[in-house]
Amino acid sequence: MGANWTIPARTFNLLSTRGARAKMSADKTAPPIGETTLIHRTNTVLTAAVGKEIVMMDIDSGRYLGLDDIGSVIWQRLETPCTFGALVDGLVADYDADRAVIAEDVRKLLADMAAHKVVALG
Repeated sequence: MGANWTIPARTFNLLSTRGARAKMSADKTAPPIGETTLIHRTNTVLTAAVGKEIVMMDIDSGRYLGLDDIGSVIWQRLETPCTFGALVDGLVADYDADRAVIAEDVRKLLADMAAHKVVALG
């Protein structure tokens, strides 16, 4: 049995330069993410691990972004580009939740990340 799967509302956050957090919303025009959609990191962010979380700085905008522990696991798995299906399958093997639940949560997270140019879909 794997670890518990919970993605809180603050999995991916915009951190202002003063440290205030604001919920990021997904770009409603983002392309649909299917099982064969290739996901890869963009090269416009610098990252640093802080405990179990990852803090990022978007080089182009100067914005600071943060990922919680599960978001950080997903980020680490994207070190090598992979399909959405392969990413979800790997998470299903490690976490105790239905594949449909994990897929929906990850799809929402990736849409937010793509809207802020942290990952690219395609």
